[in-house]
Amino acid sequence: MITRVQRLTGEGKSAVAVVSVRGPAVEQILSQCFQPATSLRWTPQQIRYGIWTANNDVSTDDNSNHAGESVVVTRPADDRAEIHCHGGVAAIDAIIQSAINHGGTLADASEPESDDHDQL
Repeated sequence: MITRVQRLTGEGKSAVAVVSVRGPAVEQILSQCFQPATSLRWTPQQIRYGIWTANNDVSTDDNSNHAGESVVVTRPADDRAEIHCHGGVAAIDAIIQSAINHGGTLADASEPESDDHDQL
């Protein structure tokens, strides 16, 4: 099974954008790219603020400042994450590319984000 990476918001600049990551590599991608501001246990349906780094410069040993993008990450399910970030093209592209670099596959924009839309 592949891990799909997909922009959920429209193309072009915006104030906020959302990138979906869904599949078995979600945990790997988050552990490599996301430094949460808190070390509390994280379960589905919770929200975390933190820093997304596209260059593997994330240290899990401390909460010091790292270069990267301020993001809010939600976990709708164990195998899904949504990254809410600045809507500029560079920020979105960096998040998508880093997720691809760590095991994700770019999903076609015409694909539905999820197979369970009827449950929303």
